[in-house]
Amino acid sequence: MAKDSDKRGKPASLRADAVLKAAVRRIESERVPETLEDHARRISGAPSAKGDKRN
Repeated sequence: MAKDSDKRGKPASLRADAVLKAAVRRIESERVPETLEDHARRISGAPSAKGDKRN
């Protein structure tokens, strides 16, 4: 069973929240902005100009 606090006395929920927020920031910083045209191609299944190899 999980402990309610870590060695420093922080509640487990606050610790988990901080880990989640850090992961979201890391993922969002790695994400390349997508143009509207690229988004339309991706959802329609057409190959994109960037050489999408999924099709």
